[in-house]
Amino acid sequence: MMFASARRRIGRRPLLVTVAGGVVAALAAWPLHVAAAADGDLLRSGGYELVLNSGATGQPVVVRDAATGAAVLVEQQPLQLIIKSGTNPVDVNGRYTSVGLEGDQLVGTGDVRTPGGSVFRFRDSYRVAQGGGFSASRTVTVVTASAADQGFNSRFTIGAANPRPLQDYQFLAPGLWYDRNRNVPAGALASNMNDNYMYFREMRMPLPFVMMHDPAGGLDVSLAHQNPRAASPVDEGSGAWLVNGAITHAALGAQRVPSTKLAIVYPGMEGEKNYVNRAAAWVRRSNPVTVGYTQSYEFRIRAARTADFGAAVRDAWRYHWAMQNPQIAKVPVDRVYRSSVDVLASYTSTWGGAPGLPFSVNLPDGTVKEVSYQMGFVGQQIPAAYLMLRDGYLNNRPDNVTKGRQILDFWANNSSAPSGLPRTWYDVNPPGWRGFYPTYLRIATDGMEGILKACRLMRSRGTPVAPWENYARRFGDWLVTHQNADGSYYRSYNLAGTGPDNQAKYNTHNAVPFLLELSAYTGDARYRTAALRAGEFAWQNVHLPAAYVGGTPDNNNVTDKEASALALRAFLSLYDHTRDARWLQAAQRAGDFAETWAYAWNYPVASSRAAYTKYGVRGQSLIATGHSAMDTWHSSSLYDYYRLYRATNDPHYLAYARLLANEAKLTTQYPGNPLGYARDGLLEEAIGLADLRYGGVSLWLPWNSVAHAESLALLRDTYGNMDIDVLAGSPIPGPTTPEPTATTPAPAGRTITNRHSNLCLDDFNGISTPGAEVRQWTCNGLAFQSWDITPVSDGYYQIRNRHSGLCLDNKDWGTASGAPVQQWTCNGQTVQQWGLTPIGDAYSTLTNRHSGLCLDNYNWGTAAGAEVRQWSCNDLATQHWRVA
Repeated sequence: MMFASARRRIGRRPLLVTVAGGVVAALAAWPLHVAAAADGDLLRSGGYELVLNSGATGQPVVVRDAATGAAVLVEQQPLQLIIKSGTNPVDVNGRYTSVGLEGDQLVGTGDVRTPGGSVFRFRDSYRVAQGGGFSASRTVTVVTASAADQGFNSRFTIGAANPRPLQDYQFLAPGLWYDRNRNVPAGALASNMNDNYMYFREMRMPLPFVMMHDPAGGLDVSLAHQNPRAASPVDEGSGAWLVNGAITHAALGAQRVPSTKLAIVYPGMEGEKNYVNRAAAWVRRSNPVTVGYTQSYEFRIRAARTADFGAAVRDAWRYHWAMQNPQIAKVPVDRVYRSSVDVLASYTSTWGGAPGLPFSVNLPDGTVKEVSYQMGFVGQQIPAAYLMLRDGYLNNRPDNVTKGRQILDFWANNSSAPSGLPRTWYDVNPPGWRGFYPTYLRIATDGMEGILKACRLMRSRGTPVAPWENYARRFGDWLVTHQNADGSYYRSYNLAGTGPDNQAKYNTHNAVPFLLELSAYTGDARYRTAALRAGEFAWQNVHLPAAYVGGTPDNNNVTDKEASALALRAFLSLYDHTRDARWLQAAQRAGDFAETWAYAWNYPVASSRAAYTKYGVRGQSLIATGHSAMDTWHSSSLYDYYRLYRATNDPHYLAYARLLANEAKLTTQYPGNPLGYARDGLLEEAIGLADLRYGGVSLWLPWNSVAHAESLALLRDTYGNMDIDVLAGSPIPGPTTPEPTATTPAPAGRTITNRHSNLCLDDFNGISTPGAEVRQWTCNGLAFQSWDITPVSDGYYQIRNRHSGLCLDNKDWGTASGAPVQQWTCNGQTVQQWGLTPIGDAYSTLTNRHSGLCLDNYNWGTAAGAEVRQWSCNDLATQHWRVA
């Protein structure tokens, strides 16, 4: 509420935040109020008020509900110091002695004296933040210095007005702490909820903020380092307590004492767990206690309410994404694609009598280090072979066709165990299957999705390869036979495929895309049934608890990035094949979590590698909890996020897809981006940069290039272009391009006119949501009747409406005459692929690839609104369409 003694009211206009030309979020108009009140001075931002009080009584910092006046967040001691006194940390706290309004800022000041006699002067200037919340600019100046005090850190904490034990809350520290961190390795940051302090260096976080969600009432509080400038001249790999005035990184986290609170500490210290010296509880950094030395940094406080932890993660991440407004540099993705496929082809050879790619290559000189063949995951032998096969046919490169076919033949003819489970890792010296390594479901499905793509490619060319198809079916049959009663699959199985090796079930969803695609390819409903059962298990055990665990076979069964990204892929596949909206809901939740692993800010890195001196952490994403290693694997999710954008029309997913399309490619060498590597296409497999210095494996692995090329190829095959900026800007209306309306002439596109009725194929009723009807209507030249026709392969096309942005679709995967059609989110499935066969006089038939039926003027209609369905092809005028 406003008070009678209000000084002024300042209104803000709605704010529009963009990333690389695309809208990230249209932030609400946040009215800014500055007022003086009987109980202190305040700012108002949205539905919350910030009140400061001075003196020995009352709460110095209060965030309260503007409607009710009830306190939501409080802090008793806003002025906090941690003093280095010899080898001991000493906490000293204080309150504001003066508060007041200065223009549109609310300022609190006060001095804090240490036991040793040093005096520090605080000045905190609060203001209403863009998009809601409150920003604070803090300075801490050394007024008097005592020899007893060698270093200092300042700290700000805030927590709920009625705090409960830390274990009652759910937390997000991106890349580090999810919910209550139940699935993290021993020694991981925030792995013990009984620790008094959980502070993390901000460089370990893809965005520097921490959020706390109260599941009882839905209250969220977040604390962020605003405008971070992480830097340090000292050895950040040292476990010693170092003091230097040029250390400018912060720590963020939470603490249990004196009550549950969030904290920012400047400069950063890490504990009670740390990744610098794991044998010790703390690694500390401080600034010097020198008269005149001043700290200067900013933080942001935000309160919000959300329905559950998943919603809180989404809301907090997007808010801080918009606050950071990540830079995105345009990358020539065609060069990245070309370099990625070419480097795969360049390393393909024969070792130990078997064709394949080396397991690893040295950087920067490009020499082969180790040779062994892993079908998926980091080896990616089969997906790489498919990419070479596809590229060879598409771009007339016969050598790539040969290399791809040889690798695919080797796996199809040799990999299956008698049970049907593929063996996934082959050693060339001595030749044979790696006996001590189990078959991980993740690795098997990676590889077998590749073989199925190759099968589909060869069938579309009229030359199906029976051994490849049989190989895929054997695995499909094994999955049907070995599915658990609850619909799940185990994390890994023994090499023979006769029993489990690791009985964790978090990876069940990895089997879903392969099973659904195999069912569509073969027509065998058993595979679809198994996929749906696995999907139901994943809904209950992965989606609902947001338990994205065990995505990477080379880490423990822990919370990691790839688990959430693969869940996104699986739930999208279920949505594509069933049209059930709850699968899209699950895909969004998984995508929201997967985003939080990718860096959306940057800091300088000391490195001998040009890639990191030039780009810092741009484009990198953390791999898993338990360490701060990072890589560019998230590049492989580009296609999934662009599909998610198309399915939801949510512009944030497009903004995130742009980050993956561009930033994730920066540390790859390609023409125009020299990085000192021996060949274009090379990049480093995994690195550590969180200590502001380079540490890496100095290796390229095949997955690095597959992650780039596979998503780009899928974009090209589904949408006709691998550049999402082109796709989002034209022809489909993007978030910055208004859609045509019924009174707007259609942009250049194609009309599809029936020979019998002389009516045009039409987005009936102008609907733009999946499931929209397609009928015939009087030709009128409007956007509803404008269609983009994009080649897919071998005479098949995707047909996409300009108004809705949706694709002409065989509804419910029908195969009988009379099967309906609809518009649906474009997904590259065969139900959205149509063969155009010219029949003369500028007319063609449109044949659905899945059903083999022709698009038909149902019941020979001639009136506007006449139905369109599929029917057995019969060469009658009702199936003749003029595309012009």
